[in-house]
Amino acid sequence: MHFLVTGGGGYLGQNLVDELLLRGSFVTLLTSSEIALAHHGLRKVKWNLYFKDHELENLKFDNNFPNPSALIHLAHSWSNALDEEGRNINLFGTLNLYKWAKERNIKFIFASSVSAREGALNQYGKVKFLIEKSLVLPDTVIARIGLIYGGKRLSQWGLLYKLVGSSRMLPMVDPWVRVQPICVEKVIEGLICIAIRDRLPRKIYTLATSKDISFGDFLKLISEQVFHRPLLIVPISSKLVFYILNLIPEYFVNTAALKDRILGLIGITKINNSEELNELNLVIGDIKIYDDIELAQEEIINEAILIMTSITNKRPSVSSIEKYVLAIKQFHKGAPYRFPFWIVTPFFLRLIEPLPFGNMKDTKAGELLDRFNLALGILESGESANKVYNYTSGNSNIVFFIFIFIIEAVLLPIRWVYWRFRQ
Repeated sequence: MHFLVTGGGGYLGQNLVDELLLRGSFVTLLTSSEIALAHHGLRKVKWNLYFKDHELENLKFDNNFPNPSALIHLAHSWSNALDEEGRNINLFGTLNLYKWAKERNIKFIFASSVSAREGALNQYGKVKFLIEKSLVLPDTVIARIGLIYGGKRLSQWGLLYKLVGSSRMLPMVDPWVRVQPICVEKVIEGLICIAIRDRLPRKIYTLATSKDISFGDFLKLISEQVFHRPLLIVPISSKLVFYILNLIPEYFVNTAALKDRILGLIGITKINNSEELNELNLVIGDIKIYDDIELAQEEIINEAILIMTSITNKRPSVSSIEKYVLAIKQFHKGAPYRFPFWIVTPFFLRLIEPLPFGNMKDTKAGELLDRFNLALGILESGESANKVYNYTSGNSNIVFFIFIFIIEAVLLPIRWVYWRFRQ
């Protein structure tokens, strides 16, 4: 089978394409992004929502890439930009893509959202609903997708993962709002089912669990199942957050986007979709969030680079990184360290380098200190001390040590305060 997919470089798109290729299907990506093609069953064709400089008219089908079973449209512009004629590019691009598919008798599947409804609070839900109303033509199916979790840590799921992993206490806007989460594997299963099934009785299917849960409880499940620890949710009023956002100049933060996401969360309403799931033979069980082994190794590699660079001020060798990953698998059960979400560079890591004092057993500070010592041991065993620390000779060496002493003296109280309130 052959599928056309837009948005193949995004969170849902990447997972969908991987599954289609795993099933032996051929996939043509309609994209303007630079995406590496590492599979014989995958190709890409230039396309964008503006419908400018695209190559759809030159798209050919043959024995390798036969006539498509469906076009799955996932792409969405979060900027909600307008084209030169003042048209919303999400609406304009989707309708033009549908017209192109219809002329070639290709089934069209539009990925919408549970936020899409008349009277939606956020712009995203309004645009999705406007597109839905415009797609009343035959051979079109709309998939309204709920809060997705699992798989590659990208997009909203990646953000939630980082936020929950950053602390045992998390401030959250209106955590009592009811949501209907669904794992990414079930979303993909539902999309493929919709794509290959003929004569479905409905035009709209909601891909979400039929059992709702509060957003706060969902975040607690992530903490318990992935990080194996409880999470304290501190409720924050959305009115207070909006008041603060209104005081922040748009120049510093994209407050409009933040407001839209918050409105999307608090404006969600429960959808009764049990019959829809039964028609698709889609069984969605209890929420179970597994930590992907490959993704965990990726995080350990990044952890090795972060810690070793903070020690030496230079990127470690491949050999040192491999030794670190092997040691973490052997002595720490292959679990990456859960840094706060704002630790993105070695400089920030230096701010919270733990201080070796007191009983540090079974503490976050103790665990991080163990990893620092592990990294230091690997670096010193692989290279001479001069190379590890970039030592020089003579007066420059003295200046170097004086500089390091001053920096450490400044950082000492910061580290003490951080770990004093962290434990």
